[in-house]
Order: sequence, then C-alpha cells, then structure tokens
Amino acid sequence: MKRMSTVVLAMMMVAAASAQDEPPAQDPEETAPPPVAPSKFRLLVGWADWNLNGNQNKFRQYATPPSGFHIREISYGSWTTDLRYGGKADARSPGEDDYRVAVYGSADYGRTRIWGDTDRHRFFHRTPVVIPASQRRGTEGYVRHDVVRDGLAISMRSRTEQEDRHSEPPFDSLHQRTQLWSASATGSIGQGFYDLTYTDFRYYDRTEVQPDSATKRWGFSYAHSFGHDLNLVTGFVRNTVEIAGAENRVEGWSVSGDWSLGPNSMAVVDYRRDRLNLPTVRNAYTRERSMARGRFIQRIGTWTAQLGYGRFDYERIRGDQQFVDTPRWHTFEGRLSGRVSPDVRVSARIGRHSLQGSAQMSTLDPRPLYWDDRAFGELKIDGGTELVQGYLVFGVRENRNDPRATRVRNTNLTIGASLQSQPNLELFFEGVSDVWSARSADPENPDLDRFFGDGGALTLGANWSVNPQLYATASFT
Repeated sequence: MKRMSTVVLAMMMVAAASAQDEPPAQDPEETAPPPVAPSKFRLLVGWADWNLNGNQNKFRQYATPPSGFHIREISYGSWTTDLRYGGKADARSPGEDDYRVAVYGSADYGRTRIWGDTDRHRFFHRTPVVIPASQRRGTEGYVRHDVVRDGLAISMRSRTEQEDRHSEPPFDSLHQRTQLWSASATGSIGQGFYDLTYTDFRYYDRTEVQPDSATKRWGFSYAHSFGHDLNLVTGFVRNTVEIAGAENRVEGWSVSGDWSLGPNSMAVVDYRRDRLNLPTVRNAYTRERSMARGRFIQRIGTWTAQLGYGRFDYERIRGDQQFVDTPRWHTFEGRLSGRVSPDVRVSARIGRHSLQGSAQMSTLDPRPLYWDDRAFGELKIDGGTELVQGYLVFGVRENRNDPRATRVRNTNLTIGASLQSQPNLELFFEGVSDVWSARSADPENPDLDRFFGDGGALTLGANWSVNPQLYATASFT
C-alpha cells in the first residue's frame, strides 16, 4: 500500500444571522418586534488522491475514504431567537461510498427532542482474490419528550442494520440484518429516581448459516436516598431469547447501597441473583448464580483503609446434562493508601480468592483444569519534588491448582524516575523485572517451569522542548 494524500481545495462557511437594527427609544410599555431567527450554513469541500496501485482490498479493509473531488460536509441549522425551537441537518461525504446524514430537532427548550441518521460503509475482505465490495447500512431514529420536567420523561429508539459481507472461497458470504427497538420511562418520585426500559432485538440471517433469534428485555431500577447517610438501589431484569423454536429465559434482581457510618467511615454492600433457563444449550452452563459483596472504608488522617469480602455461588449443569455442581468462590481484599510525607504517597493491596466445591470435569481425567486458589499483593510508592519524580511498583501473584499440585508464581518489579535537568529538558528512565516460577507434581507435566521464561527491560530517554511549537523526544530500550 502506498501513501494517501488529501488536499483541501476550498473551505467555505457562510453564516447568516439577521436581526433588526437597534430601535429608537420607545415607551417602556411598547414591545419591539421579535428579530428574525438566526440560521447557519456550512459547506466544506475537498479533493483526495489515494495514489494506490494494484489490489485495494487491504487499503479498504474497514472503510472507503473519498477519492477525487467531494463534499466533506454540508450542514444547515436554524433556531428561534429565544432558542425555544430549532433544528439542524448535517451530511458527511454525501454521494460517496461511505457517508452519513443526520437530522436533529428540538422544541420547547429541549422538552421534546428528535434525532435520526442514516449511514453506509463499504469495505473489502483482506484477500488478493477479486471479490465484490461488502457494505454495512444503518438507519436510526430517536425521540424523547419530558411529560413532567424532572418527573417523567419517555423516549423511544429504533435502529436497523443490514450487512452484506463477501469473502474469498471457501468462506461463505454473510447477509444479516438486525433490528432494535427500545422504549424507556425515567423520572423521580420523592427522594428517588426510577428507570423502566423495554428492548426488542431481532437477528435475521438470509444465508441461513446462523439461526434467526429474537431477544426481549424488560428492566426496572429504583434508587432512593434516606437522608444524607443511606442510599439504596434495586433493580430487576428479565430477558427472553427465542431461537430455534425454543424460548430461553434469564432473570435477575439486585440491590446495592452505601451507608455513611460517620464523617470518616462508610459501608458498601452489593447483592445480585440470576436464574437461567436455557433449553437450547446442549453443553455445560450455569443455571443459577448469586453474588454478595461488602466493603468497609475507614479514613484516618491522611490514610484510607478498605476491607472487603465477596461470595460467589454457582449452580452449574455438567456437559452431560445429568448432574449439577455447586462451586463457590470466597474473595478477601484489603487496601491501604496514604502519604508518609507531603511529597511521597504509598498504597498497598492484598487479596485472596479461594474456590470451594469445584465442578467436576467430564473428561477422562476428572480433576479440574482451572485455578482454585489465587493470591496477590502489590505495593506502590511514588513521589518527588519539582525537579525529581520517581515511582516503584512491586507485585506478586500466585495461582494454584491443588488437585493437580500445580502452582504458578509471578514477581514483578518496576522502578522509574524523571529529572528536570533544565527548564526545557527532561531525562527519564524505567526498569522492569518480570520473574516467573512454576511447579507441578503432575507426572504428565514435570517440567512446567521451562514454559515460563523471565524477562526484563530498561528504557532511557529524554524530552526536549525546543520552543512552544516544537517538541522532541528520544528513547532507548
């Protein structure tokens, strides 16, 4: 592929705003006639040359830029003087392979808003084989009306996309269409806010490679503040997916909140539960899952401490659809951050995730193939003065699979600093050390450590501000 050059031949913007001249002095009771509504017209034209020979598929892999003389942008907007009513129409590259046209309107100071657009993109599959151009077309519309200001607002949105993708043999062409329609109602009740939404999403494949599907989603959430110390948010969602003549359902509800225990203390809780009914799934899947988390935050002077616990429960159907496993994760995390001096900040984080009641594998070897114990720790120190800045990051992570007596540990150290040697010259460096170790008592993988190599990197560089308009940087790694 060769270079692409774009030359803008002309740029023209015409702005017209007419208003009456300042009227002569009148009686205060008399009212001057309203001025004419302001309007604005914009036109931007250009010329482009790809300077490309041979196959264009790679160059046009994602989109097709304009070539030759073209209109880059044309728009027109008009509003009443008091801005109560108005609208705008905008077109980008009209008549080209890739274009976008959008319109927007507003009434009653934005109480009613309407918006719509249509776009097209043409592209090619990256191949030397001569194939037809692929394209994606989309049309979208949106309308919103505030029935009661800050009390009730309703909105509707619709979008349709058509994609026709051509590939080289033996790959099949793709001809699919998606349709999305949604409606929502939002507003406030007392000290709370609610949000009710409905979405209908449909997928069609004219090549019949993928099955058609229809997804419908209902959702409701409500947030309420009890004074200045307690905030709660609850929600419910239900999804139905119709595919291959069967209906799959996913339902979930959640509640979360934060409670201010004092000027320096806070507690945060979060709970969620989902139920899945997937008759079209023929392998293993999670039928039910729940999540409960809690976090306590305490501030002591310039330091902040956090302690958290989480529990994740799963009800998992095995791949043979005959048995159910109930794995459970316990997570513990702690954080501490603050300043040891006005110029130095320190933060530390530790955590452990442990699995209880792991799922059994439906393979020849029933032992689990995933980690059942994860632990990590991290220390960060950064600070400096106006001339010297530095940082250090040290971290350790270890993953274990106890049934297979396997352990993998990673130790990482990063040190960096910068020196403002002159007002316009900055020197910097960074060193990274990455050390791995692995051990396994599994006789089938006795030399696991050989597959984990250590690494390191050192970077030296300088930033030079020649003048306010010229900046240079150089680095060596």
